[in-house]
Order: sequence, then structure tokens, then C-alpha cells
Amino acid sequence: MKSLLHYSLILLIPTIILVHLVYAPYTKVEESFNIQAIHDILTHGIPLQDVVNRLQTDYDHMTFAGAVPRTFIGALAVSAIAKPLVSFIEDGKGLQILVRGILGFINAAALVSFEDAISQAFGNVAGIWYILLQCSQFHVMYYASRTLPNMYAFALSTLSLRYLTLSAFGPRPKRARRQRIALSLLTTAGIIFRSELALLLATTSLYLILTSRVDRPAITSLIRTTLLPAGITSAVFALLATITIDSFFWHSPLLWPEWSAFRFNTLQGKSSDWGTEPWYYYFINSLPKLLMNPLTWALCIPLACMDRYLKRSSLSLVLPSLGFVALYSALPHKEWRFVLYVVPALTGVAAAGAAHIWTRRSRSWLFAFLSLALVTSTAVSFVASMVLLFISSLNYPGAVALGRLHELAHGERPMLRVHLDNLSCQTGVTRFLQKGTPVEAEGGNGTVWFYDKTDVGGGGASELNNGEGGVIGDKSFWERFDYVLVEAGQEANVLGNWRVVEIVEGYAGIGMVGRDVPEKERERKAKEFWKGEGRGLRMVVEGLEVVEGLVRRYVTGERWVEVKMEPKIKIMRKVD
Repeated sequence: MKSLLHYSLILLIPTIILVHLVYAPYTKVEESFNIQAIHDILTHGIPLQDVVNRLQTDYDHMTFAGAVPRTFIGALAVSAIAKPLVSFIEDGKGLQILVRGILGFINAAALVSFEDAISQAFGNVAGIWYILLQCSQFHVMYYASRTLPNMYAFALSTLSLRYLTLSAFGPRPKRARRQRIALSLLTTAGIIFRSELALLLATTSLYLILTSRVDRPAITSLIRTTLLPAGITSAVFALLATITIDSFFWHSPLLWPEWSAFRFNTLQGKSSDWGTEPWYYYFINSLPKLLMNPLTWALCIPLACMDRYLKRSSLSLVLPSLGFVALYSALPHKEWRFVLYVVPALTGVAAAGAAHIWTRRSRSWLFAFLSLALVTSTAVSFVASMVLLFISSLNYPGAVALGRLHELAHGERPMLRVHLDNLSCQTGVTRFLQKGTPVEAEGGNGTVWFYDKTDVGGGGASELNNGEGGVIGDKSFWERFDYVLVEAGQEANVLGNWRVVEIVEGYAGIGMVGRDVPEKERERKAKEFWKGEGRGLRMVVEGLEVVEGLVRRYVTGERWVEVKMEPKIKIMRKVD
């Protein structure tokens, strides 16, 4: 039975996810499709009449489709949950936090469910260590609320891990049912959200076959009663759902978005256009970075896999996960988010190893030392995760610039036209953050805003040019705007008479400030950024500055590591 402390620690999972969301509420371009789709569903509803015209007029994806189509199923699910709560929130930024929070809590629920499976499989001490290790990692906590297709798939794959873990226990019918649920969840996630999960499904199925009784009737029974029913039933359901829903929203007959993405990225090899990495990249770079605490993969996981009492359950999670990573390493283009699904499994096994050490800390000096090392490394990982959150929050100058523009210019004129350049759109600008639609203006808000996202480097469509595009060297293109958000250093591309009204800075790396290297003003903007922006951290940052001053004076000889900031976006106003 879990203790009160255990139940209290479980709350850390949704709490840490919420902290990451609140202090980094903006989005990047990879999240764009789903966040825009959720906005459009909540704002304009699902068109049931004049469908084609309403989709083209109201929905962002019809103008900015991206390289491949993505499914609307995740956006629909989040929108359905958010719809009853929309009327209680007044501003677009709050709505964006709400919808991201819903996805974050879905993933938190999946992680909590998996923690319960770890507690049942390895004991409550392992469950507590799982919470501590998982919450001290950065990437899962930070991205749990981000509307990447991977994070919708992550919820289903993590639930699948729960049932796979529990399938080692109980009578045979219950074990078979849990295996079917685990495989069904993976199949559904792979068909609807991320096709790479087909590899995890394959390695999991192969592991179940190889670890069943070796006689042919037992293997045949496993395939006939578990693997095939789970795969076929869930595949048919998922295909019907995604083809029906996505063909409607994309206005394309018999569209299966994940097949389109698989064909584009893998069969045609287009993903390599975004860069390639060596085959071992996931193992020596991504997994250590995702797990964060080096003792998880250097000590705890090997220990759990070798201990005779933990070995079976540990290998059932580790081998399919590492097999998936190994197979996926054959694809030249690699990103850590493609293998994020194995992090809970590896963390769960690491928690089993940590519990093995912790429960023996009073037996010998070695276990006492290792326990102290685990506590220390987990605390250091948590601090490092918070530092990464601080740095990551500085990577959204587009969203900050749009907010500043609204503060500066709203109410200035009855109508304002704004051009948003590529960097602005890639670093936080979403439809949730836009304001002043004609409907709002009729309600007395004073300004109708029109936003243009034409790619001036190559044409494109916008709310102003109706898909006709624009030419970077055409002065008449720029004359239509009152304001422009432009990347710093690209001001010369904005033709006509303009002046810079504000400069928004963003993260520019880490630098060492010493006695002979005076700190530049811009290197202090990161601290100033967190003192403001409504984050409520002024006292914390000021306290850290006091600590910094003492360490500089008495320990490091005036040397200190600083987060650098540099100009990213310039807000320019047309001079009449």
C-alpha cells in the first residue's frame, strides 16, 4: 500500500509539467499545425455547410499546409475537452495555456498510470524513485504539454507500457488481455499520430513471442489470441478514424496523413534534407540527454537488468525499447523526439535499480555511498532541468514581439496591418496570440488587426493577399503594412520609410564574464526578462544575484557564467 508521502509525490508529475508550461507558454514551428488547428476548431467550429469555402477561409492549414498533412484527431480531442472552459478565459494567451495544459495533463495521467505499474512490478520504493527521476528530467516534462504529434502518441505509448509491464503478473487470461491492450494502443498511436511506432510495436511483439513458451502450440496461440486480434481490430478502427476525419478536414479523398508522412520522410528520403546523423547518434547523444542523470544509464539500468529478481520485468521494458531505437537508427535523419517514447520505460527500469540500491543503504558502505550519489545526482539533474527551462523560455522572441506590438499599437487606429516574418512565425506567433478581429472590434476593442505571413523569400499566402504572394523587392508589397516584425539584420529587406520602435532579444548562448571582461548590458536581459513578464520570480532572481555576487567575490575571483541575449526581432513602424 502506498504511503501518504508516495501519493503526495505523485502530484509532482502534473505540477512540474504545469510549471514548465506556465514559464514557457509559447510554441515553436514544430507545434504549429496542432496549435493552429485547435484554435480554428474552437473559434470557427466544424463546418457542416459550405465546407470547402469555410475551411479555406477560416482554417490555417488550408493556406499553410506544411510539408506533409497531419491528423486532426488530436486537435479535435483537445478542443472537445477545452470547449466548455473557453468562456471562462478572456485572452488568447490564456486559451493557449489552457489547451496546452489539457494535453499536459493527459500526458501526466499516462505517466502517473505507468508509475502505478512500476510500483506494482518493482515495489513502492521503485515507484517513488520513478517519480523523482522522471520529474528531474527536462525533455519529457517540458514537452508534455507541447502540441507535437509525438506528444499525442506519447500518451498512448506510455499507457501501452503500463499494460505491458503488468502483463507479467496475474492469471494467463488477464496477462493476455493486458498484452492485447498494450499492442492495441501502440497500433492506434502508430497509425494515427506517428508511424515510427510501428517499429516499437514490432520489437514488442517479437519480444512477447520469444519469451513465450518455446513449444509451437503456445507461440501459435499467442499470435492467434493476442497479437492478431489486437493488431487487426485496432488497425481497422484507427484507419477508419483517421481517413474519415482527415479526409474531411484536408478536403482530400481517402487521406491517411501518417502514410503520407512515412512516404515523404522515409520512402522518398526527404527527411534527410533536415540533416543527418551517424547510426549511433541516438545511443551516445539522445538517450543520455533525455535520461539526463548519468547514473540512470551507467548504474541503475544495468543493475536492474542483472539482478535475478528484477531481471525479467526489467528486460521486458529495456529490450523492446532499445530494439526500437536500434532499428530506427537506420534512418539517417535523427531527432531526439523520435525516440522519446522509450524514456518512461528506461526510467522505470532505472527506478527499479535505484530502489535496489536505496533499500540496501544500511547494509554496507558501498550501498550508502551509491545512495548518496543517487540523491545528489537527482538533485543536480533537477537544478539542471530548471536551468534549461529558464534558457528555453528565452527562445520565443516572435511571441514576445507580437505581444509588445499589441501593447504599443492597439487602439492607435481603427485598422492595423502587420507583416510577420519567418522567424517571428517560427518562434511563437500563433493565432491564439493574434487579436482585434472584426468581431472583437465591434465589441468596442477599438482596432481591427490583419496579419500577413507571406514568405517574402518566395511568395506564399496571407489574410491580405488572398494567396497571390509577394515579392521581397517590390516596394508596393511593403506599403500595405503599418507594422512589420522582422528578423534583426534583415531590416534592409523592408523597403520604404520605416523606423524601429522596439527590439526584442532572445537567447544567444552561454558566456563567461570575468574581472577583465565587463558584462554587457544585453547579457543581463535574461535576468530582467524573468523579473518581468508576469512570472513572479523577481525575488528569486534577485536572491540568485546576491548569491552570484558572493560567489564572484569570495570563490571564483569575479568570474561567472552568464546567459547571453542578442537582438532577434525588430518591431518596425511605417513613417507616414
